[in-house]
Amino acid sequence: MSDATKFKDCLRTTNSLAYLSLPGNLIDDDLIGILIKGLMLNKTITQLDLSHNKIGQSGARKIAKYLLQSQILTHLNLGDNCINYEGSRYLCQALKVNKSLISLNLKLNRIDDKAGQKMCIDLRVKESKLEYLNLAANLLGNMFCESLSEYLSYNQSIKRLDISSNSIEESNAATLKGSLLANERIVQFDVKRNGFTGETEEEIQEMVTKNFLKGQGIRYQRVGDNVGRVIGTEEETVQQVSKHISTNIVFVFVSANYFRRSRPVKAEIVSKNCIAL
Repeated sequence: MSDATKFKDCLRTTNSLAYLSLPGNLIDDDLIGILIKGLMLNKTITQLDLSHNKIGQSGARKIAKYLLQSQILTHLNLGDNCINYEGSRYLCQALKVNKSLISLNLKLNRIDDKAGQKMCIDLRVKESKLEYLNLAANLLGNMFCESLSEYLSYNQSIKRLDISSNSIEESNAATLKGSLLANERIVQFDVKRNGFTGETEEEIQEMVTKNFLKGQGIRYQRVGDNVGRVIGTEEETVQQVSKHISTNIVFVFVSANYFRRSRPVKAEIVSKNCIAL
């Protein structure tokens, strides 16, 4: 406790510290309360990592108060703490007001389906500037997914999301894909280890890949669909793929099911004119 008090005083007076990383320090609700008092008066820290600690609902409330007044914090990592429904509500209310935060990591907490649903509703406000949101490995389900789809259609800032390792079912796939079809802002979206089929995961990955490449001015071309036929050996098929590639800037997406027996092939941009399969 005395160390936290000394550190709080340092946070008040420092005029150069921009990135504060305190992961795995057994910081609980009492200790975060002390640190927040120093952060409230700090004018330099833009990135704060409090992951792998023991922050719960009271601690989340104190962090929310800090977010309400902060105008410089851009990145906040609260991954692997003990934040549940109550704590997430405090944070979301603050995010409705905060205009500086662009990255929020809440993976490996206890945020349930209802909390996730309300979070998406709160983040629809135009004032939210979040570009990256990580909710991986929580307790999110179908209600969250429906609300997330509306959020993606409405919000103008979000670009990258991670909702992997939750409990979202395939029945929500159509709604989620529908929200991505007309949304060219999303360039990264991890949905692995939910209840989605491999085909759905691949379709979502292709959508966000198109968005990313379009933003880079790179032409996108898909070669091959899963039509259940043998095209040839991997070497022969690469030769066929090369016939479709002009001298222009091209990105080739090869379906993981394109080959019946060979390993999945990944298309990778090596340079503006070079594609590696």
